[in-house]
Amino acid sequence: MLIGLAFIAMLNLFGLFWSLKKMVMDSGTRALDHLALQIGVCIVVVWINLPVYEGLFVRKDGGQMPTSDTCNSVIIVDR
Repeated sequence: MLIGLAFIAMLNLFGLFWSLKKMVMDSGTRALDHLALQIGVCIVVVWINLPVYEGLFVRKDGGQMPTSDTCNSVIIVDR
């Protein structure tokens, strides 16, 4: 159950990083014209998923997501 939630959160985080990298590498303005709305939506979704990222990476108590779920979601997104 948690792998699906972690997968969607990681997919949006990787998508945000990819689009920001593409914007910086492609001289900014041309890529910004094409990616402005997508970047805005990704930022909103990443902001909404901050508690998920906290459970995946930051927390070290009982609220932490299992390490296997974190690894599985990263592996699935990376493919």
